[in-house]
Amino acid sequence: MANNNLEHMLEKRTQARQIIKDMNIGAWIILVEDNDAEKVHLSLIGATDDSKGIVYVLTPTRAVAVCGHLEASKQREYGFEVIEATGRDNLEPLVKNLAAIIGEDQTDPIALNYSHEFGSIDTLGHGNYVKITKAIVDAGYSAKTEPDRLFTSADQLIMRIASTKLPFEIKLLREAAELTDKVLREAFQQIRTGMSEKNVGDIVHSIAKRYMSKDKRVGYSWPESHNPIVLTGKGIEDSPHAAPSDRVIEQGSTVYIDFGLSISGYTGDLQHIGYVLKNGETAAPPEVQKMYDVLVSSIQAG
Repeated sequence: MANNNLEHMLEKRTQARQIIKDMNIGAWIILVEDNDAEKVHLSLIGATDDSKGIVYVLTPTRAVAVCGHLEASKQREYGFEVIEATGRDNLEPLVKNLAAIIGEDQTDPIALNYSHEFGSIDTLGHGNYVKITKAIVDAGYSAKTEPDRLFTSADQLIMRIASTKLPFEIKLLREAAELTDKVLREAFQQIRTGMSEKNVGDIVHSIAKRYMSKDKRVGYSWPESHNPIVLTGKGIEDSPHAAPSDRVIEQGSTVYIDFGLSISGYTGDLQHIGYVLKNGETAAPPEVQKMYDVLVSSIQAG
């Protein structure tokens, strides 16, 4: 779920345009079809995650949506300049208006969502990459820019926008982390020996859904089927990203939970670990306590 607060969306878009300027990029073009992978980056430009059939162009001074008539009013509502496409082909009006959008004398490269380094950013697809770059080159834009500098990966741009948090984003991230922590603390109080990992997962879901029913901004940080991850005993030696199993919690075992809730699309992701005391024990064994202390001190140092 994206944060659809218009003020926040415009703040993020303004930040993106400033970073585009700082990085000497002429324009960032995002082609959005029915492609969920490409939609992941829309919140970084202040667009809604249900947008499709649109080409967005961001420059240091402009934010343009090239789209059909049915999408036009919505894009204007969210503060984009709109170039309406008469048919299903958004590339033709994009290319036709590109020089006017970017500027006749622009020589800085155009950023596209491909990457040789980060799979999560390599979302454009080879076919669309060929289609959009060929259309721009054929329109003569390459005459103004050195061919080897005409296009560049948007990966560093995306990483910088995503990692440079605005005050409202820090607030939402903190709220998501605090709520995630609250659910985990409540869940740990209900864990008993004889329960399975699945039983613990059900407890966490029950508590989480109580909060979701009260606040529609709340969602899971990743799919519910393996959120939370619950591992007890030797289960933690296997895959750390497995769904809860029928493995039973016993005395002398650790219980590890990895869980996350989101607030308006900003995700919490916390890992808590506990130890089930054996009869006669008043504290965890030294090796378990040492592991815990090392983890805590590492987090604090980081």
